Parts: sequence; structure tokens; C-alpha cells
Amino acid sequence: MSAGSDTYETLLEEATKGLAEAQRTIKEEPGKWRAANPFLAPTIPVKDGSHFIAKEGLAALHQLGRKWHDNDSTVKASISRKAAAQLAVQAFGNLIDAAQTLPGTALVKTEFLRLLQERLDRQTKREFFYFPVRLFEQDDVPSFSVGPVHFYRRHDWLDAVEKVTGKTPAWKQEIVAHWNGAERFEPARPRCRRSCQVRRCLRVDCDDCH
Repeated sequence: MSAGSDTYETLLEEATKGLAEAQRTIKEEPGKWRAANPFLAPTIPVKDGSHFIAKEGLAALHQLGRKWHDNDSTVKASISRKAAAQLAVQAFGNLIDAAQTLPGTALVKTEFLRLLQERLDRQTKREFFYFPVRLFEQDDVPSFSVGPVHFYRRHDWLDAVEKVTGKTPAWKQEIVAHWNGAERFEPARPRCRRSCQVRRCLRVDCDDCH
């Protein structure tokens, strides 16, 4: 492949060609296949076993995984480029298994990236940590990201938490009320009319005595 041609689509096409080429060579030129793969031939794991693939097709899948890793900050923060390359091979096997059930309008690239993400989600556990920080005095600075670190405006942060958890936090209303300046008032505790310096009263809720 020439430089600049390694889009997701072209890499998937190269992998598919590698799959077909391996099947053709094994059937029509078995001696050539054995000579090219004297020890362990490259394979794609599938549900019922594995499929042979030409080295060029496997290389395209590895490149696809590395490209996915480089273009997605979340992936980059979760796994290495080498692990992403191996994950692409496994996801391609999942794509082969799902080929018969995909609708005719399905985009191969979209489905492949979805399978990649599913693979990543199954083998990694994401944790989110939030810290309050004040960076700017202006009120019109939007939320932004620096690599895997996200800086949210207050209400954007609440939306982000809901997206991560899939539900509205039980404490959301209390936080919003606090931001809006609402205060929680507690009834005044009763005070003892007697002099605590003389003797202690028997009221356990007396602020003067207890």
C-alpha cells in the first residue's frame, strides 16, 4: 500500500483480499502456500475455529488497529498500540462471524469499529475521576479537552456524569440548588433557660448543656 492510502476502508479491503488470497492459494497452489508459511501460517480467529489469511492482509489489520489507537484518545489511554493491533485481528474475526446476519445497508467500517469498541469494553474497566478546578475567570469559556483529560463547565459536567452512568444522579438536584444559591435551613435547637454554670439540665438537645 502506498503512503496516504491507509484509510479504514482501504485497510479493511486489503484484509478481505488477504483472506480470499489465502483460500485461493491453499486450494490452487498448496506448495506455494507452504513455502510462504513454513512454520505457522497467519490466521483469523472465528467462532468455529480460524481462517487463514495472507501476510499482507494480516499486516493491514495490524495497521488498522494502530490507526484506531492513534486517532482515539480514549483507546490510547486504555491499551497499547500493540494490543490495539491484536484487537483488530479479533474484531475482524467477529466481523466474519456476523457477515451473514448484517443488513445489506450496513457499512463495513462502522460495524468493524463497533466490534472493536465492544472488544475493548469487555477487556478494560474504565474509571472516571472528577476534581473541581478553576482555570479561567471568564464565564464564556466552553468545555474542552487536553488529551484524555476533560475540563467541563459545571452543567456540562452533570451531563457527562449522566452519560457515563446512564442515569440521573440522585444528588443532582441538591448540587443544582447549591449552585443556584439555595441554602438548607435547619430549625434552631432549643436552649435551656437555666444557668448551666449552676447545674446541668436534663434536656439532651440543649446547646448550652451538651
